[in-house]
Amino acid sequence: LAYGPSDRAGPRGRRYQGARAAGLRRVLVAANDAAGGPLPGGCAAVPVAVPEATPALPDPSDAAGPDPDPRTPAYVIFTSGSTGQPKGVVVTHAAAWNTIADVTARFGIGPDDRLLGLSPLAFDLSVYDVFGVLGAGATLVLPEPERRRDVGHWIELMVRHRVTVWNSVPALLDLVLRAGHAGYAAAAGLRTVLLSGDWIPLDLVRRFRAIAPQAALHGLGGATEAAIWSIAHPILGAEEGWTSVPYGLPLANQRWHVLDARLDPCPDWVAGDLHIAGDGLALGYLDDPQRTAAAFFRHPRTGERLYHTGDRGRYRPGGVIEFLGRRDGQVKIGGQRIELGEIEAVLEQHPAVRRAVVVAAGEGSARRPVAYVVPERAADAGRLAPETPAQETLAQEILAHVEARLPRVMVPAAVIPIAAVPLTRNGKVDRAALPAPDCTAESHVAPATALERSLAALVAAELKVERVGVTTRLAELGVTSIHLVALHQAIGRELETAVPLAALLGAATVRDLAAAIAAGGDAAAPVAATADGALAARRQARRHAAERRPPGARVD
Repeated sequence: LAYGPSDRAGPRGRRYQGARAAGLRRVLVAANDAAGGPLPGGCAAVPVAVPEATPALPDPSDAAGPDPDPRTPAYVIFTSGSTGQPKGVVVTHAAAWNTIADVTARFGIGPDDRLLGLSPLAFDLSVYDVFGVLGAGATLVLPEPERRRDVGHWIELMVRHRVTVWNSVPALLDLVLRAGHAGYAAAAGLRTVLLSGDWIPLDLVRRFRAIAPQAALHGLGGATEAAIWSIAHPILGAEEGWTSVPYGLPLANQRWHVLDARLDPCPDWVAGDLHIAGDGLALGYLDDPQRTAAAFFRHPRTGERLYHTGDRGRYRPGGVIEFLGRRDGQVKIGGQRIELGEIEAVLEQHPAVRRAVVVAAGEGSARRPVAYVVPERAADAGRLAPETPAQETLAQEILAHVEARLPRVMVPAAVIPIAAVPLTRNGKVDRAALPAPDCTAESHVAPATALERSLAALVAAELKVERVGVTTRLAELGVTSIHLVALHQAIGRELETAVPLAALLGAATVRDLAAAIAAGGDAAAPVAATADGALAARRQARRHAAERRPPGARVD
């Protein structure tokens, strides 16, 4: 019996596609969930009622049925595919258990531990959260579904349940530390912190170490194709001379190789392609022998089975591996590994797009995909010409097409028209010859109220840009859900007003954010400029709150 997790927040078509590809026979859904969408033939929905109180759990020794064959699949997790079709990674019980058993023993996870589970089930960090934590007799603390992106809620749970273990991408820990004293207090109680899925900023290491010097901080790496993690590095501090946190050394029964083009080992400090071997390797890609053979292969001389990660790295003295980035079109954005080719394939399904090339622009948390498109017809080229009224309409139409089919993190920040795709002498796409993306080039609409001015300043500070227009789409600016969670904290702190996180997540522009805060007041009413625009905005927000308050209501 194997399971295949699905992201409820993702596009319905992608969920349907995954269920059909995996041959799922049963889909567990919340009994009150009407947003599940259609299911493939032969696949039945099984409603599961969520109890108001936690029921008594049965004794595990009473579980019926034999132990599964360790060589059989335990789960299928879909990752981004360059052809536009997600790849289903098939991981066996033996491979998953190899990683889980080592991590549990290595970091001493046991019955006294409590972990806050923040990773969605479709992200393979959740495999350890569920099976590793519960298998060790520890406690898994889960946020309320409607508050799963609310940092304040995370902090409440961390304090209330005395959370001791943290497991997430680095950006989520950063959000807790940016919450101020409450976040510091919650993080200071952590015993073990596991960070993976993206670059670990050295500044994050320094800030965490300042408030939790006693905690064991570890960076982990690997691939979905190698059962969650396969390499780890203890981070004692941000050592002088570091440009990044090293990848580290392999986990138990797993091996890493840095190989050159001839599949020979690279000497220290020489960059090569990273390959994983050992007991953690997946069986391959579900019903896709061609892509399986391309990624998993036998070394021609040693006979060892290898997985070619597509990453570049190098050895440091002592066998420690340093990660240098991706070698192909697969990039990390918002902690998630995505194929730029999948975005290109979806763009080219739009009738106005003949050819598309997608690049990753920006650094760190501001990194976003940017699309270059060759229009299908001359008329479409005119509609996409810079500074024409029709450009925004067609660009938004194309972006809406992508939004309906891909997760938000894969939606381009901008659509840039080009006459033709530049090519190298070898006929490959010459990405260096593409025009530099400028996601802020559209006409700038200045704030009309003090509230809009303050919100625009907060968004600009979060994105580390000079200014933002109040009608510019936040997605085009590179605003992700993680940015919005940080803005939720900043708005409460700087403007001294509360706004539901769900309202921020649904806002498309700064003007929408202002309207969400006003929520029934005159959002666009101009406020006289003051020396302190933020103070005026706070007063306006409090005025709107007072207007919404029922007559006779008491304010403490």
